[in-house]
Amino acid sequence: MNKKSIITMMLALVTMAGQAQTKTATVTGYSPALKDGTLVLAGTGTIGNVVDTVQAGRFAFTLPVEELTEGFLGLMGEGCPNFNLTLFLRPGVTVKLTGNDCFYPLWKVESPLSEQQTQSRITEYCRDVVATNGHPALTACGRSYDPCTMGHIHDGKEHSKLPTHGAVKATGKENCRTGS
Repeated sequence: MNKKSIITMMLALVTMAGQAQTKTATVTGYSPALKDGTLVLAGTGTIGNVVDTVQAGRFAFTLPVEELTEGFLGLMGEGCPNFNLTLFLRPGVTVKLTGNDCFYPLWKVESPLSEQQTQSRITEYCRDVVATNGHPALTACGRSYDPCTMGHIHDGKEHSKLPTHGAVKATGKENCRTGS
């Protein structure tokens, strides 16, 4: 092989490698309530992986995306609810999550994508109902919110009552489990 052929093949390999670069979206998050070592899980479709570990309340990661894609975020750590937050991602887009507690399903989500903005408006509209009458598995900073009493429970004792909102008043206690 002569020198010219080797250089041509090298240029071809470099060109192909450049075309194969993966497009990504970036997600950053912060809450002072997140404990160091909390695992950040994320993915697209049904596949998720640990993508970062919280340090000083912060996390950041990128996900490969080729076009508008629905992804998800979950946090595994003390006080974090067992819940996935839906994120809309597109190549080159950065999504910023911020909150003051561990209740990340209700954090502020900033994104230039209209799909994420719509999702954020729906979440904001439903915030009070979800926070006070949410799924029993949802917790906020280690305290379970009891939709039957509208208070939070930790150490086996009920503590301060949360404000009752119209949507919650309409359901009353008819959805409460007996004996709880």
